[in-house]
Amino acid sequence: MACPRSGNERKFMMESLVKQPAETGPCAMPPPYDPASFYAVEKRKRSAAKRILQWETKYWNKQNQTGS
Repeated sequence: MACPRSGNERKFMMESLVKQPAETGPCAMPPPYDPASFYAVEKRKRSAAKRILQWETKYWNKQNQTGS
């Protein structure tokens, strides 16, 4: 290992070091969300994006009103 760490940091880095390629593909893990949970996350993301767009529109409308 090339870094000068010692103690628990070095132990953790040595334990997490990849020694060989995995025998399974990257899609072997189960999905983290059931459909209802996934929908809730997507809905929250869409809501946040919509809110940000509204803030931006409000900001630029205010800038255009005061700038004229």
